[in-house]
Amino acid sequence: MTQEQLSEESGIPMRTLSRRLHKTNPSITNLEELDAIARVLGLSIADLISDAPALAAEAVAR
Repeated sequence: MTQEQLSEESGIPMRTLSRRLHKTNPSITNLEELDAIARVLGLSIADLISDAPALAAEAVAR
């Protein structure tokens, strides 16, 4: 899944999502955004935060 696809499906603007997923300087993601991302990926928020770096990289690589 690309960032653009994740943006469209989650309702998070692409610019915001890009800042949240920045590799070297990510910005803070709020709970509503985490919930939207988790929902799109078929995960729970707990799944996202338990292994956040690996999961984010995997999701964007898809």
